[in-house]
Amino acid sequence: MQKWIVNKSNIVLDASPFMTVRQEECLLPNGLVIPDYNVIDEPDIVIAFVLTEDNQLVLVEQYKHGIGEICLEVPGGLSDGGTPLEEIQREVREETGYESDDWQALNAYINNPTRFNNRIHGFIARNAKKVTAQHLDPAEAIKVHVMPIDDVLSTVSQGRISAVHSIAIIFQALRQLGYQS
Repeated sequence: MQKWIVNKSNIVLDASPFMTVRQEECLLPNGLVIPDYNVIDEPDIVIAFVLTEDNQLVLVEQYKHGIGEICLEVPGGLSDGGTPLEEIQREVREETGYESDDWQALNAYINNPTRFNNRIHGFIARNAKKVTAQHLDPAEAIKVHVMPIDDVLSTVSQGRISAVHSIAIIFQALRQLGYQS
């Protein structure tokens, strides 16, 4: 395997800080030239599997305009430039009002390696406590749910949790925690 060579790169859409689209002319190892390959630059994403003191999973429900649906997911959001741990702690506090003193980093996932260049940083927060009200951005409307950990896999199987990033962290966190269903 060899990497592609970028002969030219032009920004065709600058929607900073949320997204930039680059159109690149790429030379492949076999000599083929792709004149207009689009790459999307987005900030990294942070997500968390947040467990309360009584082993309940904290989830958020909100409208997602890209899909046009109300989605049930783990808390998270776009990174604003801090460390992944700082960013997820802020997101969880703002979206849910929960805080934890027990954080563990999980893997960083590749979001969509074909077109996007960002990563999703996953975390487990244990013994989380509700300490404040939500502090949402003006464009956010989020309903917080807590769910017994024993119900999480059936919720995924039923399609009620269907965002791939949420499913990935749920499975990784349950495995890390030694959960057997």
